[in-house]
Amino acid sequence: MEKNDARNLVIREMKNCTIVPSHLVYLNTTNKPVDITQIDTFHYEFDVDRFPGQLQMTVAFFEDGYFDFLMYVHPVIVDRQHVVPVVRFINFINSNFKPHNCSGRFYVDEESLDIAFVARQSYTTLQEHPANCIKNCVSAPICFFQDMADPLYMVSKGSITYEQATLHMEEIWGISK
Repeated sequence: MEKNDARNLVIREMKNCTIVPSHLVYLNTTNKPVDITQIDTFHYEFDVDRFPGQLQMTVAFFEDGYFDFLMYVHPVIVDRQHVVPVVRFINFINSNFKPHNCSGRFYVDEESLDIAFVARQSYTTLQEHPANCIKNCVSAPICFFQDMADPLYMVSKGSITYEQATLHMEEIWGISK
């Protein structure tokens, strides 16, 4: 599968996504009309229920036969003094969400304080399983962001501890110790 075919397939599958983006921007370096066959990066914005702010996602296509998804919270919600408990909480999320077929992982950029989900997929995977690819890289992470919205926001502001945030998630997900 070529990059242009992958790009078109992602566009088609995003139209069928269970969580519809509120906005789509094709990124380019000029102010001229956009030729979609020349765009390597799409930027989606999602207004998600129960989430402070917005989730934004960038999909970047590469010649090497793969593309990257990067989904992040906007605006930044982490207070610098609470980075360590947020990192621990995100590590807890990563250790418990793999059974749900997400294709990537969540992380905290300690410099910018962004909380993000990142995944890389091959064009072959997209071609063979287009709906699952979008589900695992878009819909599933959004659902996880929704599930963890309250405890994530509270731990990032220091109003609850890491332990309280993980207990909250264990209740939501039905995890027993």
